[in-house]
Amino acid sequence: MTQAPIVTVSTWVQTHEKGEKCLEAVQRIFPDFLVTEVPTSGEFPIQRDGIELSCEGLSPDRFLELLGEQRILDTALDAMSLNIHENTTTFLISRQAALSGKVAFVLETERTVGGVIEVSLICNDMADWLQEATWH
Repeated sequence: MTQAPIVTVSTWVQTHEKGEKCLEAVQRIFPDFLVTEVPTSGEFPIQRDGIELSCEGLSPDRFLELLGEQRILDTALDAMSLNIHENTTTFLISRQAALSGKVAFVLETERTVGGVIEVSLICNDMADWLQEATWH
């Protein structure tokens, strides 16, 4: 198999959201997602702005495992290839679905309840890696 890509994952925690739940959702798909600071829930009115949680260098293994378990490898190839540019691709997955340990792809034009997780992949042979990773 082609060398695994560099995986960067990020999500925005808005003022009305619980940081712990947002972190938990991401970690169900990317268990090695670690951040130093998670926004805490406060009392109304919330005095903080939205905060981005981001981590680079993650393993794609659990994500790929879930794609196979859910039997959505063809859909995954399509969704992950939509924004492919040379050696990079970026796509969105639902944070609400992730909280249940599921992968649901979100199109950039869609509005989704519960927020999104942005996944960026960088690999020398991105198209080849995507095809190999989703082959069944």
